[in-house]
Amino acid sequence: MNIAKKLYWKIVNPLKLSIVNDVAINELRERLIHIEDEITPSPPESVLYDNSSVSSYAQQGENVVIMKLFTEVLKITRPSYIDIGAHHPYEISNTALFYSAGCWGINIEANPNLFPLFESERPHALNLCCGVGGKDADGTMMPFYMIDERSGRNSFNKLLVDCFIRDNPQFRIQEVRQIPIKSLRTIFTENGIEHCPDYMSIDIEGMEYDALRDFDLKDDGPKVLTLEISSYSGQGNLLKKLLSESGYFPWLKIYHNYTYIRNEYQEKVYA
Repeated sequence: MNIAKKLYWKIVNPLKLSIVNDVAINELRERLIHIEDEITPSPPESVLYDNSSVSSYAQQGENVVIMKLFTEVLKITRPSYIDIGAHHPYEISNTALFYSAGCWGINIEANPNLFPLFESERPHALNLCCGVGGKDADGTMMPFYMIDERSGRNSFNKLLVDCFIRDNPQFRIQEVRQIPIKSLRTIFTENGIEHCPDYMSIDIEGMEYDALRDFDLKDDGPKVLTLEISSYSGQGNLLKKLLSESGYFPWLKIYHNYTYIRNEYQEKVYA
């Protein structure tokens, strides 16, 4: 059995993987999205799920693994979700599979150029156009630095944007917009949301720590959380420490994407 098969079945079938070996990351990223024909005759963008093929919308294919975690291990057939920095309803989306399965969710996207897509493509979700930050920025307007109209590298974090442009000189800041910022707690209160959804995906280009630090993850955090820890943000150790102290253990790492699970489910996950 080749490495692609071994990695695929180790992740998607038994769901007992904790941290993917870095040596296999590049191979894994490619194979999870482009599974070989000998594994499944489905189109190359598909992976197996519940004995049938479904599209993996996520960048690294982790949405299929996480959905299986909820349905087969945690026994939650329609997990609710919150997607912070949602970007696009389907493209490179950790939550498109959830929505397509009938799950209710919250999509938060700061870019006003991208937000209308959520209103048209996810009409049964709560869609909000704002940035998410800490308590100190709650209710303020902040400059949103735009590399282009739709880039996933657009950010409120000027330092992060500058670092990216330094390493990628073909890009530059095209526009700066003033966008409202809200804390997660304010968003929940304003929309009558009593508890955090089951799954959280957060990718807000350097604002993750501020947003999560001022939210009570320990008492009202999601069951499962996926976040990007970019080398540009410099927040990796802070985020890992925050999640550990809030009662989460690392379960899956694929490239820059980390998925954490609440400690109370650890025995069930590794049973």
